[in-house]
Amino acid sequence: MQRLTRCVVFLGALAFAWACSGDPTDNEATPTLIVATPEVMTVAQGDSQAVITSVVDEDGQGLQAEFSVSDVGSGIEVNGPDPDFLPVLGGNPIGRQARFFVKGVDLGVKTTFTVNASGLTKVVTVTVVPAGTDLSATFSNTSPALGESITMTMPAGTMLTAGSVITFGGAKVNIVSVAPDGSSVILFVPPNLTATPATVTKVALTGNPALTFTLQTTEGVTTPVVDAVPSTLSTTTPAGNEAVTLTSTDPAFTFAATATVLVGSSTNTFISSIAADGSSITFFAPTGVTGNVSVNGVIVSGFSLTLPSAAPDLTGPAPIAGTDAPVTAPLIAVPAVGATTLLHDGGTFAYDAPLFGTTFKARLYKLVVPTGRDIAVTLTWKTGEDLGVYWFLADGTTEAAGLNPADAKGGGAAGSPESSTSTFAAGTFLLAVVTFDNEVLPLFQIKMDGQ
Repeated sequence: MQRLTRCVVFLGALAFAWACSGDPTDNEATPTLIVATPEVMTVAQGDSQAVITSVVDEDGQGLQAEFSVSDVGSGIEVNGPDPDFLPVLGGNPIGRQARFFVKGVDLGVKTTFTVNASGLTKVVTVTVVPAGTDLSATFSNTSPALGESITMTMPAGTMLTAGSVITFGGAKVNIVSVAPDGSSVILFVPPNLTATPATVTKVALTGNPALTFTLQTTEGVTTPVVDAVPSTLSTTTPAGNEAVTLTSTDPAFTFAATATVLVGSSTNTFISSIAADGSSITFFAPTGVTGNVSVNGVIVSGFSLTLPSAAPDLTGPAPIAGTDAPVTAPLIAVPAVGATTLLHDGGTFAYDAPLFGTTFKARLYKLVVPTGRDIAVTLTWKTGEDLGVYWFLADGTTEAAGLNPADAKGGGAAGSPESSTSTFAAGTFLLAVVTFDNEVLPLFQIKMDGQ
């Protein structure tokens, strides 16, 4: 029995020795595929990013392998395998994974490198993108004169696209032409820039145009200061219903066809006309306002600006007198058929017009109609009050039968204009501009068309 026991112990020890001395990878299956995580990389220029590689069998189990890289495309660097990745305590690492570091060198490059292991290869794709929002574009001139074009050249690896928008301090540039490959653009820049960088949207990478970025140039542009319109006023103290003309004295400054005028901070002006060549703009000023005349829509070197006039301050007209009583109501010219009469006025609404069983404040104007005709009246104002036009007989208390009020919309931004058309017999009538809330308005316009 002792001999048999010793034999069993010996055989057991031998089996244990075989088990301990065996290679744990001896029973691994056939290498089938290299897995790279990630296999499509986006790396910022100047930065490095890790890629983890492994070899797996047909069941997806990781296998021991030795890894290397080859065919590294230009514009990137690949370093590794990293000897400090997944270290083991004692002995050699089994080597089922390896880590490489990919560095982006040239902006805009889209390239590849190949991972090799166990007779297999894996191609990894890399795109080098901007690090941050800086764009190292250059300008042919960083201090251009007004009306002088400059060229902006994109850095290597980037290009402008059809959707790119270039602005300086929020103001768009005027583009002359863009290179077919998007590498440069000739443009005019707005005035009043002080070392201002350009913001460029939809900057694409030459190696991967599907990737776009919004970037800001590291170089800025300075342009001449334009702070006023060289100009004169036809009058600085207009009378009631008198138009004022602002004329540019420098042909480099013109007024856009859609320009608007402010007096002081008041936008309650009405544009009468703008010269075809943009050299002047005629307007009606609000009552009771004194201030500088400024224009929103001054064209300077192709750019639309809001600028004050260099002319002296303007004092708006006094309200037309006599609107507070029927007997003193100012006379409005009755338009002939096909003609138009315009009246601009403002001020305090002082007459108590009897309407709807009570009274509302109004300003009165007189019409003496020589012969029967149709007249269309339109009342326009730029503030949020609720105004309307009502017709009275000469006594100012009797509403004129058959004449249509212009008062269908109510107040607020959508209340103006109000309009109506009426058939007048010969006679004297009072037009009442009635307010249903505020009793002082800076300016409104009455337009009458003879039909």
